[in-house]
Amino acid sequence: MEKLLAARARWMRAYFDGDVDTLDKLEADDFSSTCRLGNQNKKEQLAGIASAVREGCWFADGSMGQDLQRHVHMLGDLALVHGVIRTEAFGQLPPSVASTEVWQRAGSDWQALRLHFSDLKQR
Repeated sequence: MEKLLAARARWMRAYFDGDVDTLDKLEADDFSSTCRLGNQNKKEQLAGIASAVREGCWFADGSMGQDLQRHVHMLGDLALVHGVIRTEAFGQLPPSVASTEVWQRAGSDWQALRLHFSDLKQR
């Protein structure tokens, strides 16, 4: 599980940094995501991030996500990670999002297969 969590930490850091090269390496070829922008495949996601970075409208320096709750379920070569992520993204995201991720072991490494996040509904 250590390698999974290390890969996930690099992936989250790369996302907030707008580092599409690292995201490309840490995401499977058939990666897809669902968020407030709708459904995106890997190519669409990376192109959107690269464009936002070029236009200077990606996350501000120092933006980050931190797990408030994290549950990891290991399923052989797959892992399901879900929980709540607190974002410090300087007004660009709600303070907390619900997140579900599917990861796949690729040799000795892990790659993200699927991401779903949405605004956290407060009860």
